[in-house]
Amino acid sequence: MNSLDMQAAKRSIQTIKNCTRLIASHPTKHSELQVLELMNEALPIEKQTYIVVFKKDIADKCTHVKPLAEARYVKGKVMFTVKPNKQYPNMRGLEDYKRIISDSILSFVDEHNVKVFGSK
Repeated sequence: MNSLDMQAAKRSIQTIKNCTRLIASHPTKHSELQVLELMNEALPIEKQTYIVVFKKDIADKCTHVKPLAEARYVKGKVMFTVKPNKQYPNMRGLEDYKRIISDSILSFVDEHNVKVFGSK
């Protein structure tokens, strides 16, 4: 299956809890939206994967989590590899979520580049 065409993608709760770090959170009417970086110190910031979940889904006693989205930073843009409209086709406000996710990732990458290189 091509990752760009994934529908109902899932991540193990162990991956979410043990292999990610929170880079941004945003309150929503559903639950807090969390943008997480899948930590892989061997990869540069530009090749990291970002997983977006609702906080309430992590708190459930499930073995897997259905992310709202997954994304990567590619050449200055955020590209969704797991798309919100494929994961939650009936949810309203997905374009707003995509904007929030993109802004969060771009801010994180910009902040990281300032810390590493001293300027943008």
